[in-house]
Amino acid sequence: MSLAIAFCCLSSPVLGVEEGSKPRFEDVKDTDWFAPYVEVCVEEGLMQGTGDGKFEPQRELTITEAMVLTARLHATLAGERVPTYPLPDDPNDLVQIYDEAGAQVGNFSDIQVTMMASPREPMFLQLDDSLLEQVGTEAHLMLTIDVRGLGYYTSFRDRFQEKAFVHESAGYEEHLRQSGKLERGYAFTQEEDDLWPLFMGLSHYLESNGDVYRSMMREWWRDENLYLTQLSAVDGVDPLFALESAWMEDDGLLATEHMAGHTLEELSRLSEEEFLSWSCYRGDLAAMLWAVTGEAVCPPLHDQTPPDSQSEAAIALYQAGILNGVDKAGTFHSLGSLTRAEAATMLARVLRPELRGR
Repeated sequence: MSLAIAFCCLSSPVLGVEEGSKPRFEDVKDTDWFAPYVEVCVEEGLMQGTGDGKFEPQRELTITEAMVLTARLHATLAGERVPTYPLPDDPNDLVQIYDEAGAQVGNFSDIQVTMMASPREPMFLQLDDSLLEQVGTEAHLMLTIDVRGLGYYTSFRDRFQEKAFVHESAGYEEHLRQSGKLERGYAFTQEEDDLWPLFMGLSHYLESNGDVYRSMMREWWRDENLYLTQLSAVDGVDPLFALESAWMEDDGLLATEHMAGHTLEELSRLSEEEFLSWSCYRGDLAAMLWAVTGEAVCPPLHDQTPPDSQSEAAIALYQAGILNGVDKAGTFHSLGSLTRAEAATMLARVLRPELRGR
């Protein structure tokens, strides 16, 4: 299963934001080595308690939670918050048709694309008979398409991620095909060649991932995932691809460990919920953090390298003082489990350079 598709779903209430006074948790004492790091992460809105006054510093992090933390970290470094994306629960409503009064009369399920059009020329869209009965042949219709946040699919990259598209009807049309079939609908104006790639991309997306989309809209992690997909499409920042690449480093160490005990058939049937509940290892989080930081945020403090890893992310974060070795030899231990306290330490060191190397 492709990681890009698997991550069409991601955040945990335990990571949500609670702003205000200095955080106090009954299981985080001022004398604990991780206390200052937890304080930074809570104050910055990256993490919060897990309920009942607890932080659970020794609880292991999942891949889902790590991805959410990565999204929130990038937003914090950019001086912003992860936005709430106004995507509809029904993916067919990514395309909406409005009448002159501004009332929605249809969506993507009411449209068929049967003809291409030259750039900037109106494009004919066949409309469902029931919709045509409702609006008639003299209507002035508006078509809106908003696929922001779906950037992993080629047709939705670049300019289609930057704004919603609005197309005005140019009149009712009928087309008689050689088969004798009569197609009825409206032509809609285009800025360039917007409609064809948008509709083809959306058709492919709904066919392949419509159920995934519907599931994602119900989850607490949806906005962080949409934030990351838009970063990938518009800014080229792609922690999901970085994670996939990291699994192949060090002779596939991470991939082998994550997939151990699973047959290829089992992996092919793995649900998103099952995959996202997998434990996050040190090597996983290192890859994601480096993808959203880089040398501009985490410059090297020394030139030493961990003795057990050739991972670019591990080496860079090790030299930047974000990561420490797990023993006196400086072993990175890519397959080491990652607790909430350890994750808070890495994140806090990114945000507060004075904490690095401690």
